[in-house]
Amino acid sequence: MARRAIENRDELDAAIIEAAEGTIRRAGAASLTARGLASQLGVSVGTIYNVHGSMDELIEKVNSRTLDRLGQEIGSIDLGQGSVEDVLLTFAKRYTDYVQSNLNLWSILFEGELTEAANINQARIDRLFAILEKALEPAAPNPEIRTRSARVLWASVHGILQMAFTGRLQLLKIDDVEAAIRHAVRCHLAGLAANS
Repeated sequence: MARRAIENRDELDAAIIEAAEGTIRRAGAASLTARGLASQLGVSVGTIYNVHGSMDELIEKVNSRTLDRLGQEIGSIDLGQGSVEDVLLTFAKRYTDYVQSNLNLWSILFEGELTEAANINQARIDRLFAILEKALEPAAPNPEIRTRSARVLWASVHGILQMAFTGRLQLLKIDDVEAAIRHAVRCHLAGLAANS
């Protein structure tokens, strides 16, 4: 069956992003090339670059979609249900589940050099942290401490997951990811309590 021609720039933009996301989801970021996308979509390589100035820009648009879906997943947590620890552990569990289901897409969120194109996602990242900051509010009433805590706690969970999914957590002799995350959350909250 012949492929239907993509008629306008907006359709082409969406098709390129969709194809790029599918390629990354299946085979990782290293498999994403302008030539591969052009072949898949039946357009020239020049068309890919005409719509997306660079592969970095295209990857950041894929990242935007990944961050939006992660935001929906995290944003649906009821921050008023249970203790701060319960909410943070729910956050960590949802994040872990999302990462497991979207490993290749998640991996490119934090790979490579930080380029100008990455700025398009700063507002999305800030929204994710705002959810975590709101969850931490009862334990960290000071806004500056809460902001720092949200980022440090997230970096802790992210680091544990990064090592787990690359098989490096074994080097630290940690074999239970959930227990390690629980420990990080509890220690963080204990530190906040001790310094309040």
